[in-house]
Amino acid sequence: MNVLLLAGVASALLALVARFVSMQKKRREWKSFQTLRVVVDYDRPPEQLLADGGYDMVYQEIDSKFWREVQLQGAWFPIAGSGKREVEIILVDYGRAIESDEVIGDFASRSVRPADPFEILTLGATYPDLQRHLRIVALGNSAFSPLDSPRNVLELISFSQGAQREVHLYKWSHWPPDGYRFACVAV
Repeated sequence: MNVLLLAGVASALLALVARFVSMQKKRREWKSFQTLRVVVDYDRPPEQLLADGGYDMVYQEIDSKFWREVQLQGAWFPIAGSGKREVEIILVDYGRAIESDEVIGDFASRSVRPADPFEILTLGATYPDLQRHLRIVALGNSAFSPLDSPRNVLELISFSQGAQREVHLYKWSHWPPDGYRFACVAV
């Protein structure tokens, strides 16, 4: 009887270890990534960064109140600095549905951090055609909003087959596998 019990426990442990290894393997896999360099001016007013991007539409909730909240909540992911600095932004495609918290954990394990709003807006201004083909998300410095989710992040997207470039707030959530790229920066 003890042998059967031990065999059952051993089998359950092996299954648990196999599941953990499988999850770790998935976590380590990036379907693809792209690296781009930008010069970020962390002292530039956010409203000017939006104007620099020449976006066709900026979500109405991205106003001065949004930026104040980003600054107040910056302890979660501090704004990366002040002044001008060249930054290498990595756009990661997981090629599968993924949770925001899983992306953050993966980034931490790779010694990268989520791009902040200043970095993603500079990316959009520097490479305006990029978001015509990709949906780019910056999980750094989420802000609370009166929308349906307590945490929202910036997303660069396009509509009308890439004809209209937009900046949206999107809720911290589960991301589908179609076309999302998560922006990160080396620590």
